[in-house]
Amino acid sequence: MNLQSSHHIVIHGIGEIHYLAAGHGPPVVLLHGLAASVVAWRYNIHALSQRYAVFAPDLPGHGDSAKPDVRYDTEFGLHFLQQFLDALRLDRPILMGNSTGGFLALAWAMLHPERVQAMVLVDIPGIGKEVAWPLRLAALPGIGSLLASMDVAAGGRFAPRLFRHPERMDSQVRLELLRLQKLPGASRATLSALRSGVGLMGLRSSLLLLHHDGTPLPVPTLVVWGEEDRILSVEQARRFARRFPDVQLRILPDCGHWPQMEQADAFNQAVLAFLENAAVIKDG
Repeated sequence: MNLQSSHHIVIHGIGEIHYLAAGHGPPVVLLHGLAASVVAWRYNIHALSQRYAVFAPDLPGHGDSAKPDVRYDTEFGLHFLQQFLDALRLDRPILMGNSTGGFLALAWAMLHPERVQAMVLVDIPGIGKEVAWPLRLAALPGIGSLLASMDVAAGGRFAPRLFRHPERMDSQVRLELLRLQKLPGASRATLSALRSGVGLMGLRSSLLLLHHDGTPLPVPTLVVWGEEDRILSVEQARRFARRFPDVQLRILPDCGHWPQMEQADAFNQAVLAFLENAAVIKDG
């Protein structure tokens, strides 16, 4: 049985980063989304760690990682990812990202394909303009701070929108999201990400990345989407698959923006099967 362990590393210019590690084998790096943390992978780390070495960081500004007063844009996210991979000597990992974490994985793979073995992109932003109205509202000056104070922007009343059936969200997960969002600097980082474009409003930079229709993605890619996602429409996944016909698309029914949690068994099976069929190197 592979048990996960908690670690901290210090990244120059950012601060202390918290991450979980488990398992042995080819490396898999899990990147969570906006206003979340490693809790987003609560039901996936163990399954993946049976065959892979799993590393799940709390991204800067999130979870129990440092929350510097910076602009949380795509460039900052890419800088962090490079520093994190270099610090752990992960030269060519599999990248798996949910929501904005998936967009970060995609941006990294586009810029540095030689440093990625494969990708799993889960309900990612930037493929279309269909974004849940509370997040559009939260990106507006003044309004976002008000919503954050009401716990709407992340772990409070907005949290149920992550699931097709909110009652499926474990109470411990909900409490953890609330705890994290109340940490000093967390709301500021969330709002900065929304306003700068790395969040769910990040249309300009992502459309630049995806401008070349028909060009294959540089690495084997699986796209997983919750069919009932109320934050990012499943139609965006279908458009992505049409734009890049070489990707594999798996739409999971009866779940929302966090299919990796709401349909964890089906998600884990789909990911493990994809990685096996993608001939991921097994020499770790």
